[in-house]
Amino acid sequence: MKITTRQTITDFDIQALVDNELGWEEEKSVRAHIESDPDARHRYEELIRQKRLLLEWWASGGFAH
Repeated sequence: MKITTRQTITDFDIQALVDNELGWEEEKSVRAHIESDPDARHRYEELIRQKRLLLEWWASGGFAH
């Protein structure tokens, strides 16, 4: 996923950051946006929490139920 010089960072960009799908420059742009925007920071934290919970569920064998 490539973020160009556009100013808008979308939810998809934040999701891509959480999933380690961004290149270095794109990651820097999205991280800067998260640092400066409380709503974006909240969304990032929400996605990180969700990913952690899903990984814990998967590791516990939750998928077999």
